[in-house]
Amino acid sequence: MSSVRIYPADQLDLPKEVSSAMEVKEGDFLEISTMGNGVLLRPTRIFPHGSPEAEEELRRSERDFAEGRYHTFETVESLAEHLGIPLENIEPSRIEKPPVEKLVEEALSATQGDTVAAAEVLEEARRSLESR
Repeated sequence: MSSVRIYPADQLDLPKEVSSAMEVKEGDFLEISTMGNGVLLRPTRIFPHGSPEAEEELRRSERDFAEGRYHTFETVESLAEHLGIPLENIEPSRIEKPPVEKLVEEALSATQGDTVAAAEVLEEARRSLESR
């Protein structure tokens, strides 16, 4: 394990063993995501819109989707089911709660815009969650 120092403008230098292991060099791009109290860095490629490289990536992703190599999941539960992972094996803090706005939209859609009925649906969901 290596340690790095944060420099002005929140910059840091990757240790040589990390950049070598990731096969990245000066000028490459890294995608960064927060993971609990840490971060995940992954090499990524960025192509200008309309460039031959971008068009090829688009064709490749469309083929992947058409051939079933790409899936979307609305919930952690549906992802766990797809992967065959029992839900009880997933740390509760890893299960994201959907944003309130999304819940309200879904309730309004389910009740065809009836705000009173939507409020009842949301209240029932709240009670259900509290009883878990």
